[in-house]
Amino acid sequence: MGTTPLGLLHAKTTEIQYLAHQLKQSTKPAADASTRPEWKLDDLLWQQLMKVQPSGQPILSGSAAAILDEAKVNAVKRRSSAEADAGRLQKTTG
Repeated sequence: MGTTPLGLLHAKTTEIQYLAHQLKQSTKPAADASTRPEWKLDDLLWQQLMKVQPSGQPILSGSAAAILDEAKVNAVKRRSSAEADAGRLQKTTG
């Protein structure tokens, strides 16, 4: 698969699935530096992983998709909460 976008996506999907499996197997908090993957989930990769295929199916499935869906929901909640906090702060400061 090499370094093509599809190859990179496949590799990242496999790694996300592996990490999801590891999370289920472990009750420990966040991984330490020795077990942390060498890649980061930046905005570009996030957008690629969240794309939907022309058939309407998401690119990811199973536990990898569930983890990213949960992260997406949490991001929306955090953003909404931050906006509400900012609105309250603006009202109190004039």
